[in-house]
Amino acid sequence: MGDKRDLTEAEGQLGAVTSSTTGRIAWVTKGRTIIERFDVVVAGAVGVNPPTQLAFAALVAAVLSFVAFQVWDGFADVGTLV
Repeated sequence: MGDKRDLTEAEGQLGAVTSSTTGRIAWVTKGRTIIERFDVVVAGAVGVNPPTQLAFAALVAAVLSFVAFQVWDGFADVGTLV
């Protein structure tokens, strides 16, 4: 059927191995909550100025890329355990 390795030791190390990655992803959540506090101001600034819209779109793309990389890096870290 499949691989029958004992992963108990790897499971115990999972939190330590992924803590730095999840910590970096938490930065995104902190930033998002700050933006949510000022969402009316941000929406007003972005909505009226095309260069600001472009900058905001670039920022969103950068954040999504950052999160995607962190997820990939986290899975790579998990892969090293097994």
